[in-house]
Amino acid sequence: MHTFINASRPDGILRVLKPGRISTPNQRDEAIQAKNDTVEQWLRQRFDGEIEFKYVSQQVSGYSCQNEVYSQSLAFVCDQWPDLVVVTEIREIVREPSRQHTFINTCVDNDVRLISIRGALDTADPNWRQSACVGALLESMAPAEASERVKEMAAYSFKRGGMTLKVRFGYEKIPVNERVVEKNGDCVAIRKLT
Repeated sequence: MHTFINASRPDGILRVLKPGRISTPNQRDEAIQAKNDTVEQWLRQRFDGEIEFKYVSQQVSGYSCQNEVYSQSLAFVCDQWPDLVVVTEIREIVREPSRQHTFINTCVDNDVRLISIRGALDTADPNWRQSACVGALLESMAPAEASERVKEMAAYSFKRGGMTLKVRFGYEKIPVNERVVEKNGDCVAIRKLT
């Protein structure tokens, strides 16, 4: 993946479109912001100039026909607003492989660079078609990089004063009817019944 990024416009401002999508209502909106932070940090390590971001986000299934993230992002690309579209994974825009390819090809046709950080896709790379095909296949399968998304969200929460707990062998969600709440002053503990 090419990581050299430059602004192609005379004013030197890099215009970046950052789509974001969460699938279900029980996912937190902060997951989108955590990905935005990851992209901004990644980009600022590679570009020293002024960056103008535009964000498009929604809670919608990646397979839905009512996916505004996909349609609005496509419209921005067709209008040639961004110089660059950056996502951590292409499924942040749309999950269905044929629509992923449509989006990628629309970017290429409109001279808009697309980078999927974890998907190892960069349309500036001459082998971007192979990366897009392999990436679409991998991203449509069970997400092996789920742990990266969990780490991303934990880091985002921690930066904002939240607590994180790393457990070596995972975690177990306790069913509501099996929870016991113990209070000791201001401290509340929820423990599983034995």
